[in-house]
Amino acid sequence: AVIVLVPFVLHHVGARLYGYWLASGEVLAYAALADLGVLGVVPWMVAEADGRRDRAAIRSLMSTAFFAALAVSLIYLALAATLWQFGPGVLKMGAEERKAVAGPLALMAVVTAVVLPLRIASSTLVGLQDVKFLGGLTTVGWAIAFNMSARGSAPGSPAPPSEKTQTPPTPPSSAC
Repeated sequence: AVIVLVPFVLHHVGARLYGYWLASGEVLAYAALADLGVLGVVPWMVAEADGRRDRAAIRSLMSTAFFAALAVSLIYLALAATLWQFGPGVLKMGAEERKAVAGPLALMAVVTAVVLPLRIASSTLVGLQDVKFLGGLTTVGWAIAFNMSARGSAPGSPAPPSEKTQTPPTPPSSAC
């Protein structure tokens, strides 16, 4: 998908704006490390409780993990907002470029913050080793993400200003 998607996006937004998008996305990805591995441990703990056939412990783990993930989401949003205040200055982004990147980055930050607590469900399924349902769910998620990416960069959508959309200077006409 990347082999097709990257040239497609580069064609529509230009190299400079795409570079800003990648740099900003990486900063948000680093902010997502705020969970400190909390969500990565849940499947192991669920698997242990499932091995003991302790359904009450699984419910308790899911509840505790959900509220921990909710706290992580709030920390993530605070980090993302802080990074957005300082990032454009570090990247030397102009006002027009900042405006073009702000909407998609805000959407990405909010969606990430909303999805973090919802990951508890998939972590529980991994711990319970429900491979069939989890595989189907993952495939649907990939299809939705691909569809959203393709729609967001569709030829009919307005392209933000970039090097590609600037008109070249008109050569002077010669009078004979």
